[in-house]
Amino acid sequence: MSARRFSFGNDYLNKALKLLWFLLLALLAALSRRDQQLWVFGRRSGLGDGPLATLLELRKRCPDVRVVWIAVDAADEAAAAHGISCVRKGSRAAIRLCLTAGTGVMTHGFSDLGGPAIWGARII
Repeated sequence: MSARRFSFGNDYLNKALKLLWFLLLALLAALSRRDQQLWVFGRRSGLGDGPLATLLELRKRCPDVRVVWIAVDAADEAAAAHGISCVRKGSRAAIRLCLTAGTGVMTHGFSDLGGPAIWGARII
């Protein structure tokens, strides 16, 4: 088993690139048009609890609203078996949805839904 060596240079470079990515997403979020009929849901620890209950209740009360779960892993994608539309967190589709969603539902913070891509939407 080989251990990866820590390098301050690589660490700083990674942080700088991540900051640039966040700035780009924040700019795109500020310029994006929001679709009030699109709600995105996410939870850092996966499908379940409050966001899932909210999604199911919203689907029942407002069938014209489009709901999408931002999936953390393959287990979350199993939600599609329950008729829940899912996209993988970090994918182009997830970023695009977060940039256009009118509402985002999360539990632990903006990283549940893709960080700054959701800025500008109504947050629950």
